Amino acid sequence: MKILRAPLAIAILILPIGPAMADYLLECSSTGYKYTYCPADTHFGVELEEQKSSMPCTFNESWGYDAGGVWTDSGCRGAFRIREGRNAPAHRGRDSGDADEILAELISDGTMAELQADDEYQGRKPGYGSADAVEACALEADAREGARGAQSLYFESIDQVVPRARRAFDVEFTMVADYPRRAPRRISGSCRVESGRVTAYARE
Repeated sequence: MKILRAPLAIAILILPIGPAMADYLLECSSTGYKYTYCPADTHFGVELEEQKSSMPCTFNESWGYDAGGVWTDSGCRGAFRIREGRNAPAHRGRDSGDADEILAELISDGTMAELQADDEYQGRKPGYGSADAVEACALEADAREGARGAQSLYFESIDQVVPRARRAFDVEFTMVADYPRRAPRRISGSCRVESGRVTAYARE
């Protein structure tokens, strides 16, 4: 089971540049000036290492990233430095690069289908809609609660998705987290997502 996204062209090349847990480079290209999404674990941040296109690579305009990967658009092609760290929150033994698999465990298909339908109706560009904001928020919550020791997590409800500015959303949600030797806990949380990137995360 996978969360459906708008059709994307994907081009990805990972080049190790150091020992385990070192930064690495990911090449992501907007082929034919189209939006391209390249999955990666971006928890520790991303930097443009080298622009390889004649078209400019400008952050939040022709390239950016969210919790699940790097995107390029408008002809940008570059090598992006994916930051790593020894204390990166693990997704409880799962491959952190498989964002679709993680999201399928966190959010119901029905919820995502409703959000995607609304994005299509509103004419939102792929990568910048309410569905993308909820996905980024869910991946952030999974990483944060995993770092707190949660063994499992799912979103019980998406309570509110409010557009705040161009490509910015506030997401409010209720999630259920299962911690060792404790009863499952229901938690209210919120995210601010700007251009597909989580810029604020809070939970009660």
